[in-house]
Amino acid sequence: MVTSTIYTTFEKLTARDDEAVLFVKLMMAFNDLALANEGLSIFKSQYVTKRSDKNRGAAMYFVRLQASHLYEAMEIVDVIAANQRLRNVISGCSEKAKVAFQRLLNIRQDKNQKQKFEQWVGRLRNNLTFHYDESGDLIKKAMAKRAKNPSGNPTSIMWGTETYSWRFAVADDVVDSIVCREIWKIPDKADLRAEADAAADYGHQIFVHFADFASDLIVRYVRDGA
Repeated sequence: MVTSTIYTTFEKLTARDDEAVLFVKLMMAFNDLALANEGLSIFKSQYVTKRSDKNRGAAMYFVRLQASHLYEAMEIVDVIAANQRLRNVISGCSEKAKVAFQRLLNIRQDKNQKQKFEQWVGRLRNNLTFHYDESGDLIKKAMAKRAKNPSGNPTSIMWGTETYSWRFAVADDVVDSIVCREIWKIPDKADLRAEADAAADYGHQIFVHFADFASDLIVRYVRDGA
């Protein structure tokens, strides 16, 4: 891994007023998305043998977290897209960044892509990340469906001497059902894990586009005083 560092001052940033506020928001979104992506990677690899009881719930948590941050990040993209001066700055970015930005715009502007984003990302953010299904309807439906399915009926609760050793598989099972069956609409007869991975990959690809775009624009804005 190779890294580089540039420095700025808050004096310089505050001189740009609301525009600097927008870029700090962009940085926040980038940081949060990068951490969510890193957390997902950790629970898909390092924890596989250490805490296999946590793998599924943890992976789904970071998918939900990434979806929520993506939703907020795309609203920042909308504001940048509406600012002609910043659009001019983007025109001077790398080809990779410009292509990534256009792909993000397509998600916001193309009817079918926007609908898919709202279905796969927006509903996760609104129902299960920072709100635990406030009406309770999705939870009731998931529990009822599992209760009727012998293979999905047994569940468990684990406890130990430390908080981190506890795990309520009951909640993991319910979340899994809500996300996969109700939000992502994966059919009962489909390969659940394969389809869930494909859905998670969809969100990850949007994150990659956002990272390619935001990283270039932020560095250019701070380094070159764009």
